[in-house]
Amino acid sequence: MTAFSVSPIGGNGNLFPQQTGDGAPTFIQFQDQGTDLGGPDADTLNFGSGLTATRGVGEFENIVQVEIASGFRDVYGDDAVLPSDANNTINLRGTSGSQLLTVDAGTLLPGQSVLVIQRSTAHGEIAVASGMTILCRSQFLPWTAGMGAAITLFMCEDGLTLLVCGDMQTA
Repeated sequence: MTAFSVSPIGGNGNLFPQQTGDGAPTFIQFQDQGTDLGGPDADTLNFGSGLTATRGVGEFENIVQVEIASGFRDVYGDDAVLPSDANNTINLRGTSGSQLLTVDAGTLLPGQSVLVIQRSTAHGEIAVASGMTILCRSQFLPWTAGMGAAITLFMCEDGLTLLVCGDMQTA
């Protein structure tokens, strides 16, 4: 009985044929919102705060994995949102009264957000720097509603309007 088999083809003793170029560039063009960041002369790619990049090993050495870092920051008193809080979570852990959390201009870029969770008895009050605006529904205050409440701070496209939504205290 004859068995079925498949044999790789190739010439000159090679098991597989040599691949030919298709005229594609031999570099990667990096862009930020459509703007070129460099051509074939760029030899370093630096990942800033909030991003983690790792390169594979072995059979995966040609892969660079980029991840958005996420994390939590515990706050025990009045504080300000930091650039590193963007797209992360702030846990409010004050035990009495209220905690003031301030957002300064330029801290969050348009489109970035912060999840704020009240983890203890002190409710969180959100404030913004001079020249900025807080936007929330008129029947609510930009405060957390109680222990376990979660609100989202979202920086609007103008970079000066902070949208606050979620489990907020009524006005």
